[in-house]
This record gives sequence, C-alpha cells and structure tokens, in this order.
Amino acid sequence: MIKIDNTPNNLGISIHGDYQDLSELRDAIFRYLDFYFDNHFAELKSLLDDGILSKSAYDSYLRDDGDRHEFLLALCYDIRHAYQGARDVEFVENNTESIGLSMECIYEIPAETRREFNNQRKKGASGNLYFSVPVLYPLMEFYVRQLTDILDYYYGPSSFENLSFDYDELQAEHDQALIQLMISLYNKSLGDYLGNGAARNIARCFDITEYPISSEIFAEAMSHCYVTKSARFPRNEELKKALLTAICYNMMSSDELYDDEVESPRIAAIIKNGLADYTAALETIRNITGEEFANYDNFSARLHDYVASHGGVLYENVFDDFLDEEYGPYDWDNMEW
Repeated sequence: MIKIDNTPNNLGISIHGDYQDLSELRDAIFRYLDFYFDNHFAELKSLLDDGILSKSAYDSYLRDDGDRHEFLLALCYDIRHAYQGARDVEFVENNTESIGLSMECIYEIPAETRREFNNQRKKGASGNLYFSVPVLYPLMEFYVRQLTDILDYYYGPSSFENLSFDYDELQAEHDQALIQLMISLYNKSLGDYLGNGAARNIARCFDITEYPISSEIFAEAMSHCYVTKSARFPRNEELKKALLTAICYNMMSSDELYDDEVESPRIAAIIKNGLADYTAALETIRNITGEEFANYDNFSARLHDYVASHGGVLYENVFDDFLDEEYGPYDWDNMEW
C-alpha cells in the first residue's frame, strides 16, 4: 500500500510505495482523468451544438481544460519516474524475522517447516524495495483539490459510451478507490504538519465551496512563493505553516466563504473557523515578513500588469521573470526538501 509522509523540511510530501503500488496509482489517475475529460469535452461539444456555448467560449474552455488535464498528468509523470527508479529508492523493513515466530512460541514445528521459514526470512532480509517521489505542498494541494472535484463527477452507464479507450464501471470504482486513498493520506499528512484542526477546517471549507481554483500558473506561483519565503526565513515553522494555510485557502473559490447570509448553522460555523484560520495566517505572514500575502485576485492582477508591460504575451520566460521579481530567485537544483 502507498504511504505519504512530510518531507524533512516540510516543503512538501513524499509518496512512497513499491513498484506495483505506484504503478497502479499512476494508472488509476491516468485512466480516470481520461474518462472524466472525455466526458467533459463531449458535454462542451453538446453545448456548442445546441447553441448554448459560442464558438469562442467553446474554444476557450477547450484550451483551458486541456491545459488543466495536461497539468494534472504531471503527477502521473512523477509517479511513473519514481517506480522506474529515477527518483528516490529505499529499503523498508518487512519484519521477516517474525515469519513463523508465533508458531515456534506455541509448539515445536517440524524441521521441514522450520527450513522453509528460514528460507523465507533470508529472501526478505534486506527489506522491501520502495520508491518515492517528493511533491511540493502547493502543487500537491492543487492536485488533490482538483482530483477531489473530479471524483465528485456524476457518471451513469451512458458515460462509458463513445470513450476513446476501453473503460467500465468496475474499473472506474477501482480507480476512484486508489485516488481517494491518496487524497486521504495527503490530508492526514497535512494534518500532521498544520494540526488536525487546521487541516480539517481547510477540507471542510473546500467541501462547501463551489469549485477549486483551476489556474495551473497560480499553483506554480504559490510553489515558488512557499519555497523562496521559507528559504528567506529558514527554520521558521510558524511562517511556513502560515504560508501553507494561506495557500490552501486560496486554492478554493472564495465567494461562499464571505457569504453573510448562510442559513445553515453548521456551514456558518465551518466558514467562521476557516476565516479565523486564514486571517490568523495572513497576520503571521505580515508580522514575520513585513509583506502582504498576495491572494489569487491580487496575483492575477499583478501578473496581468506585468505581462502587459513585457510584450503582452505570457511566454514561459516572462512568467519565470515575473516569479523571480515577485518572490525572489531560487536555486531549484539545490533545494533541501
């Protein structure tokens, strides 16, 4: 089974598993994304054909959602390279010395059985071979919230018709279970770092918001922000936790969080707790860095102005320069996870 741990310096999480664990997880994410986006693009085409969407709106959705699909596949790419041995490798204790131990404590076992136990112990003496891949916290937060939203997609028998590949409901349920396991393990790691209450408030606020923020460039920018500010204030876990909290709340649509006319006492309590955590995080960032945290709207406005003053097109080098100017440069090749 896969496991997810925080990295030593809490810049992200690390996904661990043996070859089969990670191969199955990668395949599950890959298949389910193809299934979801095949249906999603078909729905967009239907809206275009019915005259509900204009051609320009259809093309815009197609481009943006195609980019989102490709960005999410980056997680599959990293997981695949992990189980191919191109990331981190470790040996995990498998307690082979305990094979048959309880039997030997109760009664004397036959010599042939004892030899078999010893052979099995020798085979696993070096431990299980596990692979792992680290993922920056802001990127994993983006992946997880996007995948959570995608898993909520309602499908029926017709959803499996006219797909570009063979897929059925049993396979979909299998893939959902593996993806949900990864999401649950991530949420547990987030709670281990921020505290269970803080992580629970983030998850509950996400559940009541309409949609997650789907901007890949915002996820990349928040990763740059998280790493560079952590480097400027080394070993300041208070700041790092505040940054991560603020980033998590900016990965969800915020209209519901500022709704003053919520009728449900339960939802009102969730919003109150979430806003309290978010406000406290912003204050911590301000007090330690002397800077304001740029939320999603502020980030978008700053990026728009920067691009307009640098040729008007968001080329990769323009975006990289913007990140360096906004958050400071960083030596990514020597990052200490």
